[in-house]
Amino acid sequence: MNRLASEAEMSPSVVMRLEKGTAPVNVATLLRYARVLGVTVKALFDFAWDDDES
Repeated sequence: MNRLASEAEMSPSVVMRLEKGTAPVNVATLLRYARVLGVTVKALFDFAWDDDES
């Protein structure tokens, strides 16, 4: 997480809050994450979603 924070030019605490979903996210942040991870922004949202929470 520290490396991601450093390369994305964010503090580790901000990265932690973003990962937990407790901080607001904007397009610029998504673009920095994707650049550091070497993926597209679309890939950040490419996950299985189970909307049947019974």
